[in-house]
Amino acid sequence: MSVAPGSMSIILPIVERVTRLPGQALVLVAAGLDAAVLAVGWLAGRSGDSVGAWIPFIFGVLAAISILVFGVLRYRLEKRVEKTAARFGGLVRDPAAQSRKPNDDGATSRDVVVVS
Repeated sequence: MSVAPGSMSIILPIVERVTRLPGQALVLVAAGLDAAVLAVGWLAGRSGDSVGAWIPFIFGVLAAISILVFGVLRYRLEKRVEKTAARFGGLVRDPAAQSRKPNDDGATSRDVVVVS
């Protein structure tokens, strides 16, 4: 199964908007936990007698770099998707939505009536 050409401009904004809040939460939680790792690593390195005591701090710095890169890339994707959606006037256009008239009972041609 393949994706039709041009459909990524429709799918990507939807996926980005659905995952926006979890992505922000992931960055914030990871940054908070990494701050704790950096603090503990700093204290362990300062009180340790060998170079090995600085290993938790080094891992914390490496994690901070990856969190920063992920956060910046997530922010740039969010801004570019918003700019693209604004340029096209929205995510999905439905030209038939304006021409649909409600029926006598108020239902449009896209409404579904469930009979049980």
